[in-house]
Amino acid sequence: MDVYSYGIVVLEMLIGKGPTTDIQAVDETEKTENRGLGSSDGIESSLEKIMDPSMEGAYDMMTMAKLLVAAMKCVEEEKGARPAHNSQVVEMLQDIY
Repeated sequence: MDVYSYGIVVLEMLIGKGPTTDIQAVDETEKTENRGLGSSDGIESSLEKIMDPSMEGAYDMMTMAKLLVAAMKCVEEEKGARPAHNSQVVEMLQDIY
């Protein structure tokens, strides 16, 4: 699986919906908050708005925030801005745990 596809799958799991319009909603939430993913407040705010409602807060916010950051890097519009190899994604995820 390429890194873009992996990012889509992770985003689908986080938001509990399909990939088309919902992934755009993640990006739009980030833009309307006017904060980048580098800001922990921006990430947490975005997460609260996009997380799968069936999770009902039963997750570690920091872990989900790191997953969101990794997923967003994988689906960067500019291909050169994405991780070049799956091993780089694995390294990002290992930092989570």
